[in-house]
Amino acid sequence: MQYFSHPQGIGTLLLLGLIFFTGAAFAAEPFGHVGSASLYKAIHLHGARYRQVNLLATAGVILLFAGFVLLARLTWAANQPINTIGLTLLGAAIVLWLIEVGFRITSTVTTARDVMRGVAPPARFPQTIGVGFEFLFIAFLVTALIGIAALIWGLGEAGIFSLNLTRAGVVILVASSVFAAREYPWVGAVERILFYPFVGVVLPLALMLLSRGG
Repeated sequence: MQYFSHPQGIGTLLLLGLIFFTGAAFAAEPFGHVGSASLYKAIHLHGARYRQVNLLATAGVILLFAGFVLLARLTWAANQPINTIGLTLLGAAIVLWLIEVGFRITSTVTTARDVMRGVAPPARFPQTIGVGFEFLFIAFLVTALIGIAALIWGLGEAGIFSLNLTRAGVVILVASSVFAAREYPWVGAVERILFYPFVGVVLPLALMLLSRGG
């Protein structure tokens, strides 16, 4: 376990989280639908896969957030306030994600079955949990991105990476999230909002940490 207290171990943890999350994003291809009715149909037809995708994404999110928690330990003395903010937001984000996934693999699957029986697709939150930009997912998205941005900013403040590099990372994180939200606004593919910032920012971060060795 001591391995994960060093930059190389943290980079490994972040990379593993990315692998799990990326696998979930590609496996979720059957659920990328523009309309809720077609998404519910896909969930009903591929219920087992829908559960597996969400659990795989959850494993990725947990590994990624654990990596950022360990990363905050390296910079804690240099900037406690920003690390506290980042960790608090990530803690809230993981709770929101677990609630979201819990509803997805239970009530969303049940709703999909009802819709296939002829019931009208729900149009209001909380009945729409698991489908598109509903409030719970938006809350998770905002807390996760701001939390990660704060911790990345702290890396520059602590001198682990240059200030210019970490500030550029924060800009790319936010910009890629906005881009993905505009490109993939449809239901069933909302995780792609996280896929692009993860690949554009967290992947280079993981590789740089791995290159630093122990």
